[in-house]
Amino acid sequence: MNEHSLHSTECSEAQGGVCPQTRQPCAEATSCHARGADAAPAAVALTLAETLARFDREAAWGECGGNRYFTWGQGPPLVFVPGLVTEARCFAPVCIHLKDRFRCIAYDLPTTPTSHAGLVADLLALLDHLHIAQAYLLGFSFGSTIALAALHQYPERFPRGVLVSGFARRRLGFAEVLLARLLSRCSAPMRRLPFHDAMLKRSHFSTFADRPPEVWQFFLERCGALPMSAVARRALLLHGVDLRPCLPAIRQPVQLVSGDRDSLVSGQCLDALQQGLPVNVHVELPHCGHYALFTHPADLADAIGRFLTPPTSACAPAAPGTCLPAPR
Repeated sequence: MNEHSLHSTECSEAQGGVCPQTRQPCAEATSCHARGADAAPAAVALTLAETLARFDREAAWGECGGNRYFTWGQGPPLVFVPGLVTEARCFAPVCIHLKDRFRCIAYDLPTTPTSHAGLVADLLALLDHLHIAQAYLLGFSFGSTIALAALHQYPERFPRGVLVSGFARRRLGFAEVLLARLLSRCSAPMRRLPFHDAMLKRSHFSTFADRPPEVWQFFLERCGALPMSAVARRALLLHGVDLRPCLPAIRQPVQLVSGDRDSLVSGQCLDALQQGLPVNVHVELPHCGHYALFTHPADLADAIGRFLTPPTSACAPAAPGTCLPAPR
C-alpha cells in the first residue's frame, strides 16, 4: 500500500481517485476543494460522426461468455454497464473524452438474462477474462443495479463507482409488467414495436432538441436495435430487484449523476440512494433528461473525470489517504 494525498474537485468526501503521478485508484478521499485553475481542461468538441469514426478505428472488440465488449484507451480500467435498451456502443461518445486517462471498457448484456445475480456474475467474468484485479465501475439506468450489487458484493474489486440515471429499486406499473411478459418471447428488434419512435419522441425528444439531428437518429438506432425479448426480460428482472437494504454496506465512494429533466427516474429514487449510501456525491446536469450519454457526453465525461481524477497540483504529500494498487 502506498500513501498519497487525495484532493477532490467536488464538495464531498466521495471525491478523490486516480493520482496523476502514480495512476493509482484510491479507495478513500479527503476534504473538498473548489474548482479552479487546476480543473480539467474543457473537452474538445467533436461531431458524432467524428466520434464514431475514431471509435471504429481505435476501439478493440472481444467476446466473453457470448457477450461482446470493447476496450478503448489507456490508464486505470473503467467499466461501463449498459441499461435496459442500451448496449456497449452507446458509450462511445462518453468514452472518447475519457480514453486518454482511463482504459474504457463497455460490454453488451446478454440477450437472454436469467437472473440479476447472473448479470453480476457476467461482469466479474469479464474482469477475470481481461485479467483485471480492480476497476472503476459505471452503471447506467438498469445497469446501475448491477453496479450497486457488484459494489456491495465485491468491494475489493471496485474501489468506487458512478451511477448515471441510477436507482436501487424501480418497480414497473401493471401495464408495463404485462407488456414485458407479452414481449419476452418476441425476437424482433425494438424498432419494430408499434409506435416505438413516436413514444421515444414524446418522452425524450425535448432534451435532444438543441442537439444535431444525427444525435437523435443515433439514439433511435441504438435503442431500437435490441430484441424485444431481451429488453422485456431485463425489465422483468428490474421489477423484482430491490437493493435498498444493501446500500448502507457499500462503503466505497459513489457518484450519482442525474439529469434535471429525467422523466424515467423519480426524485424518490435519487433520495433513496443519497440517504442509503454512506459516501456519495450528486451531480445534476442541467437541461438533461435520462440519456446523458447521448445528449451530454462531454459534460458527463467531465463529471466522471473530476470524480476519479484529482487536479495534478493537488497530488502532494500533505494529508495522506490510502491508495489501492493500480488496476490491470
